[in-house]
Amino acid sequence: MQTKSKFRIHQPRLHPSLFLAHCEPKTVKQALTDPQRFVAIKQEYEALLNNKTWDLVPFPKDKQAMCCKWVFRIKEKVDGTVNRFKARLVAKEFH
Repeated sequence: MQTKSKFRIHQPRLHPSLFLAHCEPKTVKQALTDPQRFVAIKQEYEALLNNKTWDLVPFPKDKQAMCCKWVFRIKEKVDGTVNRFKARLVAKEFH
């Protein structure tokens, strides 16, 4: 039996990022220029404060502080329109 691959006929593989209509920022500086993303950052920060996610305590001198970073996503509806902009503050615990 002869298949397409034996005849060296291959379908092109498309990367999923080619289908994205909207691009997500890589840095906080880029995100702060967009008012919708600024609102998402503000909502996430307020949610962290309201949930009492952390407590401020004196920092010990023999310890190193954990770093964190912002992760941005665009939540889309089924038809491809923007549902909402999401921002998450993520701790980098691998340090």
